[in-house]
Parts: sequence; structure tokens; C-alpha cells
Amino acid sequence: MRGRELRDDRHDQDGPCGRLSFVAAARYTPPRAALASLAAFASAWFVTCGSPASAAELLQIYIRAFIPKQHSSVRPLPNSGGGTMVEPPASPIVGCFPTDQRSLSTELTASSRVASIATIDLAASGKLIRQEHPSNESNAVDCGDGRIINREMTDTSNQKFTFTPANASRVAQLKIEASGHNPNLRWAPAIDINGSFYIDIGAATIRFEGSVDQYPAYEAYVRFNDLPAVEILKVMPDYGKTAMDLAWTKSVKTSAVKFR
Repeated sequence: MRGRELRDDRHDQDGPCGRLSFVAAARYTPPRAALASLAAFASAWFVTCGSPASAAELLQIYIRAFIPKQHSSVRPLPNSGGGTMVEPPASPIVGCFPTDQRSLSTELTASSRVASIATIDLAASGKLIRQEHPSNESNAVDCGDGRIINREMTDTSNQKFTFTPANASRVAQLKIEASGHNPNLRWAPAIDINGSFYIDIGAATIRFEGSVDQYPAYEAYVRFNDLPAVEILKVMPDYGKTAMDLAWTKSVKTSAVKFR
């Protein structure tokens, strides 16, 4: 008889939004429109209320070294409209070098001298799915009028991440080894970053422990999925420090910060 079932089998399924029940008719086939409506409802339920286990849990960590626009080691860059530059001891021969014209920044593409970016999938014990070490342009300019006299790209061959999945305590380790020097001065000392990020997957926290050089400035951030970036570390050079202090390092140990 149309619109009536002679026998049915009821199936209940508990989900994050409550119980979803299905009734399977034994001897009655509902109209096609009803089937389509039921299918659409079930699909919407699973999309909206289904288990979030399959959702991406991506952690992006980036650490950089940059020359700040404002510091005792810089002076005005001629004809730049407010920019600054560094004047090394050998400037009559090699020229001067523009700073990154900024202070601390969470922008992923902010200008820097050394930059490394890691993307980690937090599922299970964690997995390093991508590492990037973008090259940046480094210009030498005439110290007198600010015109560019040489262009080079930074060498990123000495930058790498090494990842150790979480152990029984649910803490994963991301090790960074990064070294880069001014490509306009092959003999110049390198900017060095060495250390590890410790990621507590259960507590959703991250901290850094390692060392950086005493010049220039350093910063690190973490971003979980599409949430705003959270600062992990910031190290500004002390007053009076210059590129000549790249031969000396300083220890850095941060407190854990929440990333979600």
C-alpha cells in the first residue's frame, strides 16, 4: 500500500550531534523524491556533525633573521624616502646594504636575511610534511646616493629542519639548523640559528631552546590551521652590536605558548 510500510528495521547511530536514526523498509520503496531528500539530509548531517578526526591539523612554524630598520647599527639610506642601511667597515669597496626596512612581523613573506618554514601534520604523533627555505634578494648600494650596484640571492643550502615524532609524553621535536651569509661578501661571517622547537601535542603548546648570533634580529611564530600567528620568540640586537658580532652567539630559551 502506497505511503505505508508493512515492516521496517530501525537502525540508530549515535554521533557528535546526537542520535541519527534510519528506517529500512522491507517491502516498500519510497518515492524517488523522498529518497533524494533523505540522502541530502544524511549528507548534511555528516558534514556538519560528523567526527572532526579527519579535519586537517596543520602547524606552520617559521623562524627568521632580519636587519631591523631602527637600530644603532644603521644609518639613513639616501634617496629612499625614509629607509635605512648598514655601512660595513669595507664600505668604500663593497658598498652599503639596505636593512629589511621593518621591525617584528607575523607576515609569512616579510623581508629577511635567513628564513625557514616548516609545516607539520599533528595527526597521531606528528609528521613533517613540508619544509621551505625561501631565498631573499640581497642588494649592495652606493653609500653616497643609494643606487643599487650589485644584486645577489641568498644561499639556502645550509638550512634544514629535522623532525622527531612525539614520544610517550606526546612531545615532538623540530630541530632547525640554518646558516646564511651576505652573498655580496663571500668572506663575511654567517648568520646562524641552531636549536629545537618542542611541540607538546596534548597540551597544544610549543617552545624553543637553542642559540642565535648576537646580530641581527630574530623572530619565530607558529600558526595552527587558519588561526592567527602566535609569537614564539623575539630577539633584538643589543645597542652597539653590528655585523662584526656575528661571530658570537647568545642562548635562547622561551616559555611554552599555546597555539590553539
